[in-house]
Amino acid sequence: MLVHVAFGNTIAGLDRRVADGVYELSSRWPVVLWSAHVASFLGSTVWLTGVVAGVAWYLVRRDQHRRSVLLVAVVLGGVVINKTIKRIIDRGRPDFDDALAHAAGSSFPSGHAMNSMVVYGMLLTLGWWQWDPGLRRRLVVTGAVLVLAIAASRVALGVHYLSDVTAGLLLGLVWIASLTHLRRRSGAVG
Repeated sequence: MLVHVAFGNTIAGLDRRVADGVYELSSRWPVVLWSAHVASFLGSTVWLTGVVAGVAWYLVRRDQHRRSVLLVAVVLGGVVINKTIKRIIDRGRPDFDDALAHAAGSSFPSGHAMNSMVVYGMLLTLGWWQWDPGLRRRLVVTGAVLVLAIAASRVALGVHYLSDVTAGLLLGLVWIASLTHLRRRSGAVG
């Protein structure tokens, strides 16, 4: 995906058709637009920073300093990766005459999608061994729906293309999976 966007942008046609169709839906249905704003807020820097700070503080209060530091470090690493790729690719955002929302900076990959995947994925990873299998399944489904809604909201608001949010989700997933794998290999599970 990164290669297609960076070199030749062969998926531009699909991106534009999806962006136009979703924009049309969002602009005609106020409930879709409202829902997109709510979901987008749950993936915003302000919200995610509050979630990470709150969980980190909770972990410190429970004498789980290493887990607190791990959470913050992984999230900050994800932010750095996202911003670095944005700077390298420097893809423009979708442009509509009557914009439904505004966002600054480059479009690819979506920071909302990637950062949400990293934050919510890390929360699941940190608590995984403490939960029974039924709760794990419910939390994974809830987390997946939330992260997908956040990603979809960015397209619905007309500030990202489908490939932007797809890349953000995949990069976030790869980042979490890589670190989880390294953590397990080092014996630091749980």
